Amino acid sequence: DMMETYHHEFTRLNSGHYMVAGNEPVTVALNADTADLKGLSIPMLRVINKKAHRKLNLGTIIEFDEKGNEVWVWKASEHLIDDTAFLHRIPRDPNEINPHMNSFYFDEKNKYIYISFKNPHYIVKISYPSGQVIAKYKGASTTPPLFLGQHAVGVNNDGDMMLFDNNHWSFKNKNSEQISYLGVYKEKDGTLE
Repeated sequence: DMMETYHHEFTRLNSGHYMVAGNEPVTVALNADTADLKGLSIPMLRVINKKAHRKLNLGTIIEFDEKGNEVWVWKASEHLIDDTAFLHRIPRDPNEINPHMNSFYFDEKNKYIYISFKNPHYIVKISYPSGQVIAKYKGASTTPPLFLGQHAVGVNNDGDMMLFDNNHWSFKNKNSEQISYLGVYKEKDGTLE
């Protein structure tokens, strides 16, 4: 649990460089006493000064040149660590404290990267190369949710965001069959339609 790992996404850019999705191990305080967590199954729970901590794998995107040299890095730990909707520090269930980055898409023409985080139901849009967060789209912010447990974010030829949605809404509510689908969304003033 101390090593950076790579997963899910490996993309060759028009420049000949490569981008890969990675995980960076980070120890995060849960803002809860150990007594508050009794009965919860929290993998990799650690107690530091009588406070609960959890080692998480937070997402990274790393760009390598043709020779394998690292030339650019973006880390969720530097941009999203204080976002309480992204990282629940008092969890109701173990998955809430593991954001699980599972996809990114580099819109090379417009210099934006879209990043999917499954468990907080987030799509984050960043500018390249600054890494600045431009927008956060929260799938669970509406009822019914816009998307839940999504994978495979992309952009089509019209500039609309595409998303493969696992549709965990029906699964969590046990009221209907879980049907995955492809959603196409227009970005407008920091929201999705």
